[in-house]
Amino acid sequence: MKLNFDSVLNGIISNVLNAQELIDESELLFKNDKFARAYLLSHFAIEEASKCAMLLKLLSFIVWEEKIDEVVVRKRYHNHKEKIQNFKLLKIFLDDKEVDVNLMNILKNQSTYVTWDNENNFKLPSDCVNKEDVKELFEMALKYVKLFTKITIQFSSDKEKSIDNIKNNKDNPFIKDIIDYEKNRTSRKIKFG
Repeated sequence: MKLNFDSVLNGIISNVLNAQELIDESELLFKNDKFARAYLLSHFAIEEASKCAMLLKLLSFIVWEEKIDEVVVRKRYHNHKEKIQNFKLLKIFLDDKEVDVNLMNILKNQSTYVTWDNENNFKLPSDCVNKEDVKELFEMALKYVKLFTKITIQFSSDKEKSIDNIKNNKDNPFIKDIIDYEKNRTSRKIKFG
């Protein structure tokens, strides 16, 4: 099946719904003092919402009838670092605050696995992640998920207007740079239909 506007929009909707479920479950864990797993689910909610940003770019390329390498997009879609880098970039646009991606990744791993440190100590995830870590990440994740929920509702409720908005912004210099970057980044092309 060829990629088209509706299939990609369905992907965005699925990612938003999953991100919403993850943030809801994170909140339940947080309220029950299960901070390690609450952190993990907040982190995963960010990753799921970040996939929406990737798919929105793909959606735009479909509307513009520009070629983009599906294999590259699929790799990015599944790459944890790419998803967190998307979050980091968008966070700067949203509130001018940078996030420490390395610390986020360390805490994600510590919230999942038993840690074995250099002094031969083993620590449970519950000993590594505290309430403040979770609260800060949860608030960022919630804001991010709400943003993509709003965008998804807008795209879903008025598809034609959304397509027109995308078409009308193709000549924006920033958008042209993105298109050029993607053209130079990819070699294998896909067809839209």
